[in-house]
Amino acid sequence: MFTDIVFPHGNEKEIVEMARVLGIGRLLMLYEGKPKILPDLGMAVVTGSVRTADGKSGIAVFSSEKDRLVFERSDAPKVLLGLGESGRHDKMHQRESGLNQPLLRDLAHREAVVVLSLASLLRREGAERSELMGRWMQNISLCRKMKVPIVIASCAASPYDMRSPHDMQSVGIVLGMHPSEAAAALVREF
Repeated sequence: MFTDIVFPHGNEKEIVEMARVLGIGRLLMLYEGKPKILPDLGMAVVTGSVRTADGKSGIAVFSSEKDRLVFERSDAPKVLLGLGESGRHDKMHQRESGLNQPLLRDLAHREAVVVLSLASLLRREGAERSELMGRWMQNISLCRKMKVPIVIASCAASPYDMRSPHDMQSVGIVLGMHPSEAAAALVREF
């Protein structure tokens, strides 16, 4: 059963309807602040919150300069979002992808996952998009080496930003994942 991560803003029913049309069976709905308690929407839906800058708990966190400190804590989140999206410039022989081996060891120890967001890829054009894709390629290689799971998700705020599992798997293959790795990146349970 395919899983997607979304950021709804009062449009939960529309997102669930679109997920059914696209063949997505599970949704992780992330909210800033306290997660909502939803009525039965006829689909497996898990709600959670994104960890805030002041350190309040949440099951997901957006990548920042303090990732290592966040994942060393005992209440570390299970989902790392937004890797490679920093404004830092790449070095000559290395991309500023946001991952390194110490952070990957912490992620593996906490059984956390790295999420590649199609929404952030689609918001970019030209050189910015290719730079982000290059950073993700490096992250895929590092995660494969350290055995940290990768999830490909639409991270959509609108139902029309959601993508089919086939589209998400195709992006994973273009980024250098083996087809079986790309397929496994779509079926993660949270």
